[in-house]
Amino acid sequence: MNVLYSEDNKGFRRIISDILGDLGHIVTSVGSAEEALEKIRQGEKFDAIVTDNQMLGLRGMEYLKTPEAQSIPIRILLSLDSLKYNDALREIGCIPLSKADEDLVKKFADNLAIKK
Repeated sequence: MNVLYSEDNKGFRRIISDILGDLGHIVTSVGSAEEALEKIRQGEKFDAIVTDNQMLGLRGMEYLKTPEAQSIPIRILLSLDSLKYNDALREIGCIPLSKADEDLVKKFADNLAIKK
């Protein structure tokens, strides 16, 4: 699967990109939603979007609402408080996260913080 991943934190971007790549995906990673939108506008083809929510500039949730992002079949928002966005995510056709998913993201973030 060809994945467009946007994250403004370089450390998270590297780690998540590596994990997605290890799972067999082709990953294009960018540092902002604006960069991601430019990739789509330039005609690059993606099967999925994975984006952080709390980025400088255009936030992930707003990015997922754009016509460009809506043209990608699979759209996933990563956030430490993802559950509060589930209704809004469903409304725009995105994959909502479960409590288990949120717990996993939080555990991952806690582990990363410990290693710094």
